[in-house]
This record gives sequence, structure tokens and C-alpha cells, in this order.
Amino acid sequence: MVIREYTKSDELEWLRCRVLSFLDCSYYNDVLTHREIYENDSICLVAEEDGKIIGLIDVEIEKEAGSLCVAGKQSGAVIWHLAVLPEYRRSHIGCFSMG
Repeated sequence: MVIREYTKSDELEWLRCRVLSFLDCSYYNDVLTHREIYENDSICLVAEEDGKIIGLIDVEIEKEAGSLCVAGKQSGAVIWHLAVLPEYRRSHIGCFSMG
């Protein structure tokens, strides 16, 4: 498995991963036909295995505190999309360390 930055050529696989990952949750009907483009800086990563996107995360970062999210007087960020294909759940794809 490789974690890498999202590229425009990933869009179809990104959409597929998001739709399939959301089918068994309350966002099952939140279907997109195009990936959003963010107004602010963002971190957009995909988890890829054998050429297939199996997970993703999109985070938009505030330019100034309070302009995008409520994080007090500090700048913050919003996780807009976090998804892992059902067959890859519990494989530590969505885990991170603050070490």
C-alpha cells in the first residue's frame, strides 16, 4: 500500500472509493459526480494498492482563525472527506499517529 497525494487523474477512482465507502453509513445518499476544489490550502491524500484507490482523506486548512471552522483563536482545518473501502477496513489505513 502507498499513501500519496491526490492527482486529477485519480478523480474517477476517488469518486468510486467515496461512494462505496459511504454506502453503509448515514452519508449513503451524498453522491458526488466531481471532486470538490477547495478555496483554501488543502491536504488531499489517497491510499493506493495495486493501482486501486482504497482510501482517501481531504482536509481544507483555514487561512485565518474562524474563517472556515470553529477552533477558537487558533487556525484550524476541516476534514471534508475520509473514506476507506469496506473490504480494507480494520487494516490501519485510516489511522494516524501524533508522535
